[in-house]
Formats: sequence, structure tokens, C-alpha cells
Amino acid sequence: MIFSGSSVLTSSFLDCEVFLNKGILLAILAYFLWGISPIYWKLFQTIPVDEVLAHRCIWTFVFMVLLMALRRDTGWLKIAIHQPHTLIFPALAASLLGVNWYTYTWAVTNNQVVEASLGYFINPLISLLLGMIFLKEQLRRLQQASFMMAGVGVGVITWSVGTLPWISLILALSFGFYGLIKKKIAFQPAQGMSLETGLFLIPALVFLATKNTGPAITTVPLMLGEFDLINITTGIATGLPLVLFAGAAQRLKLISIGIFQYIAPTLQFLLGVFLYNESFTQLKMLGFVFIWLGLSIFTIESLIRKR
Repeated sequence: MIFSGSSVLTSSFLDCEVFLNKGILLAILAYFLWGISPIYWKLFQTIPVDEVLAHRCIWTFVFMVLLMALRRDTGWLKIAIHQPHTLIFPALAASLLGVNWYTYTWAVTNNQVVEASLGYFINPLISLLLGMIFLKEQLRRLQQASFMMAGVGVGVITWSVGTLPWISLILALSFGFYGLIKKKIAFQPAQGMSLETGLFLIPALVFLATKNTGPAITTVPLMLGEFDLINITTGIATGLPLVLFAGAAQRLKLISIGIFQYIAPTLQFLLGVFLYNESFTQLKMLGFVFIWLGLSIFTIESLIRKR
């Protein structure tokens, strides 16, 4: 009994220590910032989404390059210059990331935050399906059950709105394939993000320079010469959570990261329903319940399997 009590105390102490782990705090902060991001992207409601995307690519690249310079990490750039074939997968990843960013920004600025959150709820299951198809990974029985339950949820939501939730599917598929391709990239996360946004730099600059509507985002105040401070912040808003996430990924196991990723879509969902008063019927709620149950089964099964 003494040993049993000691074991319980030790376990409790270790649980507290794990909770206070720096990696966990970084993960919570990263997903919290992603979760409340609709509040930020709502600032761009009056601006064309293609302009927002162009600025986001430019200023995220600037943010990442400054970060890499502070870290004195330039080896990745030399590899990219002297070995152009290494840019194939980053180019594919950048294309998928562009689709994801464009779709998400459009969804938020067009009052579709709830449907956007649905995309990131089903993303883990899409990743599971892609792993099964392309990486020959096997689904265990409870994983199969969680996948089917989430599929029922998507079906119920589709029935409730009368059409496929295209925004959710595009977000989930683009980010799912993005994660799949990232497995083929030999660069670290921060290095990869620098390359991916760097590949968009010249097209984004050309797009803004040739646009007939004049300087982008003229409707938003806070002008600083020819630049708009709100443009510059898109790089910080995009890059900072990614840097925090990279720090968490270095310190935590993948299963732990998987648990925390539900913070972001949950916060987005709550914002869409309670802050922005988006339409949310009982039937749609039933669909979300099926998806949450599927994700719960998937997470609990993974934890038990890992333990």
C-alpha cells in the first residue's frame, strides 16, 4: 500500500510537471492564437482576398527571414540555391498553403467562421485517410469507427445546408495534403515556411504592383508612408503561431500535439456562434456532435495505444 500511495503521488507530481512543460505552454499559446485569429482577419472584410493573400505571403516571408537571421540559420538558403531540385516539394506545399490561406480568409470575411472551424475539426481524420492511402498506414478498429462517425457528422451537416460544405472540405483537404507533402521536405519547419513564402514573394509583388485599383488596403487607417501597418502585421499574425508551434513540436510527442490541435477549431466555432451570431441549426449541431464524438474516440484510442 505504501508503494501504491507513493506511486500515485509520483504520478501526480509528474502530471503537474508535464502540464508545466514549456512545450505544452507553447502548443496551447500557438493553438490559442490560431483559435482567435478570426477576430484579426475580420479586419480585412472590406479588402479583396487576393490582396490580403499577397500581403500575407510578402510579410510572412519578411518575418521568417528576420527570424532566421537572428538565429543565424542560413544553411537552408545555400541548399535551396545550389540544389534547386530541393524546391519541388516546398513549391507544392506553398501552392496548397496558398489555397488554404485564401479559402480561410474568404470564409472569415464572408461570415463563414463556423464552416471554417468544421474544416479544421475534420482535418485530423483527413490526415488519417491520406496516411492510409499514400503511406500504407493501417487503421485500427476504433480509428475506423471514429472516421465513420465523423463522416456521418459531415453528412448530417451537408443535409442541413443542402449542399456539400465546400469551405470545410477545401480547408481540410488542402491542409491534409500540405501535411503529407511536408513529410517529404528535408528542411526544418521554420526553414520550410521561409522557402514556401519566399517562392510566392515575386508573384505577390508583381500582383500588387500591376493591380489597377491602386495601393492595396487603402480603406484601413494606420498609414505609414506608402505602407500600411495592418499589412505588416499579417506576417506577424501568420509567422508567430508557426514559430510557437515549431517550438512545441520539438519538445512534445506527436500524439500530444494531436490533442492540442482541437483548441483552435473549438475557439473558432465558439466565436462564429456566440460572437458573430452565424446561423447554427439543431441539425447542424447534431452533425458537430457526431464529429466531436469521432474525434474523442480517435484521441482516447490514440492515448490508450500510446500508453
